[in-house]
Amino acid sequence: MRFILFFLLIIQIFSQENPYLCWDNVWGNDDNAEAYGIVANTDGNLIICGDSNINPWVQKINPDGQVLWEKSFGGSYDAHFRDIIKTADGKFVTIGYSSPEPGYSRDIWIMKINQFGDLLWQNYFDLGFVEYGRSIKQTADGGYILVLC
Repeated sequence: MRFILFFLLIIQIFSQENPYLCWDNVWGNDDNAEAYGIVANTDGNLIICGDSNINPWVQKINPDGQVLWEKSFGGSYDAHFRDIIKTADGKFVTIGYSSPEPGYSRDIWIMKINQFGDLLWQNYFDLGFVEYGRSIKQTADGGYILVLC
């Protein structure tokens, strides 16, 4: 996968100082790769989700921009990740969409992984039309609220 991530560090949020670039990296070699979601972990690392053509992936990088691990998911046609969050239990949930076969409508795809990128569970939701999962948040009761389009 190929994408550029610029990580800016702001010393004081409301100060007059300008932010500066700490590092930038390019990973992979696929011109079609795109990163869509990013979340900070308590260990100081970043968890990023995105896709390369129809190959969705999640990646963990350290504060210096080095890849600690990278996992690809999917196996279905036209699969994409669009957002990732950290849950109250310290795990991560992605949202996106997937099509079970070529020519079929897209279904909402939600997946939960642990801090090592191992799959814990995944669910697909078909509401009877073409659904695109775009954003997800965890609610106070431990459930999830989804943004679809």
